[in-house]
Amino acid sequence: MSRIQTTIIDRATKQPVPAWLIDNLDSDAVNTVEEAWSGTRIAGAARLHQTGQAVPEHWHWDWRRKSAKLRLLAYRGFGIECEDAMQGLMMTSTAKHTARLEPDAGKPLVYIEYLEAAPWNIRPIVDEPKYGGVGIRLFEAAIRYSQAEGFHGRVGLLSLPQADNFYANTCGMTSLGEDSHAQDLIYFELARVQAEQFLLEEEES
Repeated sequence: MSRIQTTIIDRATKQPVPAWLIDNLDSDAVNTVEEAWSGTRIAGAARLHQTGQAVPEHWHWDWRRKSAKLRLLAYRGFGIECEDAMQGLMMTSTAKHTARLEPDAGKPLVYIEYLEAAPWNIRPIVDEPKYGGVGIRLFEAAIRYSQAEGFHGRVGLLSLPQADNFYANTCGMTSLGEDSHAQDLIYFELARVQAEQFLLEEEES
């Protein structure tokens, strides 16, 4: 595993705080994170259900069921750590998926299989989320990984409906419509020009 210094936002002070992007997380590390997260995620979802509020669509996720893929060469795990706790996780793959946007249609990309912020960073799982900017830092890591692989920043993913706005407007991805083979989830893609623009804006912010 490697560690690269970055920043996320303390929501209480609205100020950036030091964090670490951790690359090449193995299955054991991811399983440990799930054990730390699951109680808060499940308790928050139960509270919302009891009060008739919408439950986040990913509340049933269990990274222990996903982590075995990290033993395969095509899969890679990333995390954002702050205050000795993992604040977000992402799993990517570089197999089976290719770009659909021109001019690079058919060329390889980094596919984001899963991306999740820690439950204490998600409203309405908790009333006052602790950190912001976790998803952006992980998405940036996917772009830079794509560049390192020679894919020119190309990234693709299927989005849960509650995350559509994040990927379309915050990340600047292009919606290519519903995928009938994936429960009609919307497929989003980031082309090389969009990747360059995203990184430029992050550097200037």
